[in-house]
Amino acid sequence: MIRTRLFICAVGALALGLVSVGNAFAGTLDGRWSGSFNITMPDGSTKDDTAVLDLATNGSELTGRAGSDASHQYTIEKGKVDGDNLTFDLNADGMLIHFTLQLVDGRLTGDAIGDGSGPVPKAKLDLRREAEAPKP
Repeated sequence: MIRTRLFICAVGALALGLVSVGNAFAGTLDGRWSGSFNITMPDGSTKDDTAVLDLATNGSELTGRAGSDASHQYTIEKGKVDGDNLTFDLNADGMLIHFTLQLVDGRLTGDAIGDGSGPVPKAKLDLRREAEAPKP
């Protein structure tokens, strides 16, 4: 009987720990991220660009804005956080873009792909968190 109770307590503690670990990454995503956005066009040509993301999390929900720089930003749609993975869509000037990123060693890396009929551009992202400005 005592062994059964101990087992149940241990399983409960493990389950709570796993939930905490899964949600721990969510808070580390909040803030401004910037870095490279390397685009491959359908014809194979490439273009190096930049990306700036302002992210906020609430549990598994991801919100914020993203774009090529601070003055060209689009609202994140359908944003989700699952452990150290995040996904979201952007509607950038009529083109829907799907993002799949992963937090690895303090960096957000992953892919973006346009959604449309016919060949679509793809991009690789490599982002770092920007340092917060010192408070006066």
